[in-house]
Amino acid sequence: MEKLRILLVDDQEFYLKTFALGLRSLKKYVLEPIIFTASNQQDALAIINDQALDLVITDGVFPEHLGGYIGDGHGNLFTEDFRGNLVAQAAREKEILVIGVSAEPQFFDNVDLALKKPIDLIELVEKIIELLITNKKGAINVRNTN
Repeated sequence: MEKLRILLVDDQEFYLKTFALGLRSLKKYVLEPIIFTASNQQDALAIINDQALDLVITDGVFPEHLGGYIGDGHGNLFTEDFRGNLVAQAAREKEILVIGVSAEPQFFDNVDLALKKPIDLIELVEKIIELLITNKKGAINVRNTN
C-alpha cells in the first residue's frame, strides 16, 4: 500500500481529529495516510521542514498562539491573521501539494485547491484523489479498490 504523508494544520482540535479520521477512507484508493498535525504556524513550519510530505491541508485563519486574538473583534480580519498562506508558501517551496480549507477560502494564495469550511469528509477525500491524479509529479499511485 502506497503511503501518503499528510500534514493537517488547524488551531481547532475538533477539525484535526475529524479530518484525520475521515482521511482513513483513503485506504480504499490503496493509499495509507500517515498523518501529522499542527495547531499553530510554528509547529506546521517545523514539520514541513523536517518531514517528507506529500500534502498539506491547512486552515486559513488561526491565532499565532492557541487561544490568541484574531481580527478586530468585529468580524474583520487582518492580513496577518490569515497565516494559512505562510504555511502554504513554505509547503509550495518544497513542492508539496496544498489544500486550503477555511470559512473564507477566497483569501488563500498559492494553494492547489481552496475549499470552504465546513466541508464534507467524503468531498475532501474525493478532492484529494482528484488533486493527486491531476498532479503532474505522479509520485503517488492512486487506484480504487471498489
